[in-house]
Amino acid sequence: MMFSRRDFLRSASLFGAGFALAKPLVASEKIFTNIKANFDESLSVFFSDVHVGGGKSYQRNYFLEIVADVMRMDPLPRNIVIFGDLAFLSGMKGDYEESYKIIKPMMDLGIKVTIGMGNHDRRSTFLETYEGYDKRLLVPGKIVSVSSDSNADILMLDGLQGKDERAERDMGPVSGKLDPDQIEWIKAELPKWPRKVFVGSHFPIHELKIDQKTSLARFMMENCPNVKGYIHGHDHRWYERWSSCGWGKRAIMRSVCLPSTGHWGDIGYTTFRTTPEKATLSLKKKDFFFPRPLKEGEKRPAIWDQFIKERSGTPPREFALT
Repeated sequence: MMFSRRDFLRSASLFGAGFALAKPLVASEKIFTNIKANFDESLSVFFSDVHVGGGKSYQRNYFLEIVADVMRMDPLPRNIVIFGDLAFLSGMKGDYEESYKIIKPMMDLGIKVTIGMGNHDRRSTFLETYEGYDKRLLVPGKIVSVSSDSNADILMLDGLQGKDERAERDMGPVSGKLDPDQIEWIKAELPKWPRKVFVGSHFPIHELKIDQKTSLARFMMENCPNVKGYIHGHDHRWYERWSSCGWGKRAIMRSVCLPSTGHWGDIGYTTFRTTPEKATLSLKKKDFFFPRPLKEGEKRPAIWDQFIKERSGTPPREFALT
């Protein structure tokens, strides 16, 4: 049995209502047949903090609904970029197998999917499931890869500290850190990056350092003229900060945090559209809850709806590319 695009969208909506597919999607299936996809080469969609695990879960249902949103776009985005914590807790293979079933239909349509590592991820089991991704790695042994649209690149760094050999339920360190090999690669490659580029990782920019005295933000402001901003996940909140490279200097770098697709906090995704002059990051708000969705019969806190109202009204974040 093959699935049409319409079948997938209908199934995703049923998942959100608590139903299951009559036949589960498997990684080996070609989900879409005879589909002529129309792409917007200047449009990407950003996901973060997916936290999908083996078996049914509310995180999975939210993610399915958001993927269905993307599938309804016409034209489709050329890129999907996932800013880490794709796995539920500690990067088990079953987590990646579950996410692959949901992500594979987008790849079958021709959307390029770029994935970063968060503190809940594990490199080895990710690469076992997402076969061929190792060919995209820019730093040996680290999930460093790039996504490109018609006007700019997204460079995904790997700040995951947890080792693949850690115990099955061990989540590893929560904060991010760049390893020496990656730092040397950044120092050699990023100052001469040929296109406008946004640097991203799962982790907030203040956690990533080049050395004891130099933050990643400062290094990029002082040495990397084509870096136009920083994007991350981890905090499950839609917010922005700015960094400077020292008092009295006018260099400023904006960083933006993305919502979770369905774990806790701000729930949703963002679109990222570029022109030769600017890049625009827009929030698509779906929900807010903490620390989990409501159980049947629970009263919804008023502040949750207030957060939705306020976040939904925030203007897009704009980055100059000139």
